[in-house]
Amino acid sequence: MITRGSKRVPTPDDIWQILEDAFRLQKDTLRLQEENAREIKALQRAVAEDRKRHGDFYRGEGEIREIECAGALRAKGELGGIKLDEILENFGIRHLGQPRDIDFLGLNCEAMVVGEVKRTLSADNVRYFLEAQLPLFSDILGHAFGRRVVGAMVFTLAHSAAAGADGKMEDPVQMALDAGVILVRSSGKNKLEEIASPADVKRRIKPGKNNGKTGKKTPVKKGKR
Repeated sequence: MITRGSKRVPTPDDIWQILEDAFRLQKDTLRLQEENAREIKALQRAVAEDRKRHGDFYRGEGEIREIECAGALRAKGELGGIKLDEILENFGIRHLGQPRDIDFLGLNCEAMVVGEVKRTLSADNVRYFLEAQLPLFSDILGHAFGRRVVGAMVFTLAHSAAAGADGKMEDPVQMALDAGVILVRSSGKNKLEEIASPADVKRRIKPGKNNGKTGKKTPVKKGKR
């Protein structure tokens, strides 16, 4: 730097150094983006190949809802403050020779969002997600790609708090939030609303009224409304 009075004037060497630093940062950013794109394509190829070999595994009740949810997430572009560069629906892996799937996988160059889509959020399916699905995918994908893995659950209805097998009250919304899961309620034309507290889910159904699988309402006896 050259000093003129109280001002410091950059020399040509200083300017070249600034330009070189900026160019190096740009190259690093482009390299990360290219690596991310290659990994996404590799994941897509793996999913396509696995579907060819195990197609029946991917076809089942609720798949249409999952695909629609993935489309809504693509339009949203982020989840829980995590930017989603790519979303893969019905993502499956093989673990100990057995197929394991997750409803959607959102990712960018730093994080992965492992997500399940449920018509009805219950204590049982939250517990299964936390104890079986999320740890498995976090362990495999987190180590394979070196990314932070976050869990997410998208639902339409939610059970109200009820006594569990041990007699303690269980609120599925609170259970998921306490575990750091991103909760999203889907309503009307795949409108997605992120849930920050149990109070955000004002309308609940009692456990047993809807099993979250068929979507059928509990039959109403004649003469009753």
